[in-house]
Amino acid sequence: MSARRLIVFAGILLPLYTGTLVILGWAFRFPTLVTVLPGEIPMTPNTAVAFVLCAAALSALQRRTKVADRVIVATSVLVFLIGALALFETMTGRSLGIDGLFFGASEIGDGASRQGRMAPNSAANFMLIGCALMFARSSSERLLRWSQACALTVSFISLLAFVGHLYGAQVFMSTLSVTRMALHTIPSFAALCAAVIALTSKHAWIGEVAAKGAGGFVARRLLVAALVIPIGYGWLALQGIRRGLYDPAFSSAILAIADIVAFFVLIWGTARAVNEAEVAQTLSLADELTGLHNRRGFLVLAEQQIKLASREKSELLLFFLDLDGMKQINDELGHDLGDAALVETAGA
Repeated sequence: MSARRLIVFAGILLPLYTGTLVILGWAFRFPTLVTVLPGEIPMTPNTAVAFVLCAAALSALQRRTKVADRVIVATSVLVFLIGALALFETMTGRSLGIDGLFFGASEIGDGASRQGRMAPNSAANFMLIGCALMFARSSSERLLRWSQACALTVSFISLLAFVGHLYGAQVFMSTLSVTRMALHTIPSFAALCAAVIALTSKHAWIGEVAAKGAGGFVARRLLVAALVIPIGYGWLALQGIRRGLYDPAFSSAILAIADIVAFFVLIWGTARAVNEAEVAQTLSLADELTGLHNRRGFLVLAEQQIKLASREKSELLLFFLDLDGMKQINDELGHDLGDAALVETAGA
């Protein structure tokens, strides 16, 4: 299974699995399925249903049929409406009765309102992921850009909630409300975003990052480090402050130095890997004796020139050069002089 299919499969399985377990937890009043960990914030029924709908939309995106297209439209609209109505309730303070639509009032765990209203950041995420799924079915480059933009925004909002849980920063877990995003909601949103991005990775902005060239390689390597290193170092520094091992000023200084060292090593390693890849590519496209392009190199360059000529509507001219008498030189004067003749001709 390719990496792209594996990501999409995880994007379907994780929200479906999580949403189904939470629905069963609410149906049979089993707190462990709703909160995952004791004392954690419960996932609301509406959130669980929205995740199942997202999984259905992602699954339908794998099939380019009229029925699948209708499923995508229907589920995407429902997901958007679930998020929009929940956000409307939070913003206006009015109750539309959708919070207890599936299992009545929510009474399991802490961190959710008695009506089971989802957190506003979760509601905004569902609005955005609904749009992302809808746009992902299009072949338009413009709509695919919007799909990726929505998915990336959901990733950022979910990252804020994750950092809030990790650092104990309440403001990052919720926005405009005391209701917070449940911890096990975050990986489901992350899986959905990754799947949408994987499905549209050959197009728009993500196409640059997913490209097989040196640019894509560097981008992927630096993006992962940009996420992991600051969050990891920040968490370690915070633990030291909370345990009284050092003051905030010392923590900031150590954090800055650690970031510098980590990124220096990362940049050096990336530069070395790119240089080695370029040398290997050059060797694979060039003849070892003369340094001229071999058959593979000729085909690669020819394809580039043909595309350029087609784009600029210009003509191409191809020359054939042949060195006569090579067999006679090799037979009478030896292969060393034959090689020398080839090298001298190539340098002319």
